[in-house]
Amino acid sequence: MNDSRIRASVAAKIKDLYTITNDLEEMLPGHHFTLDGHLVGSIGEERNILANPFKCFEDMQMMHHTKTLGICAGG
Repeated sequence: MNDSRIRASVAAKIKDLYTITNDLEEMLPGHHFTLDGHLVGSIGEERNILANPFKCFEDMQMMHHTKTLGICAGG
């Protein structure tokens, strides 16, 4: 699957998530079904990787360097 098809598919799935949460809130008045931060963050990370795969590589290199220097936990 090429990048534009992946982007379109991801966008459709995100729209589906919002449709589902809205439907649940209509079915169950007074209850809120929000997309949690973990899910939204994961979607954002994948979007950024699709937009700039080299940025992901640069981030991984930076993490390696900080661990090597003992700057971050786990190093």
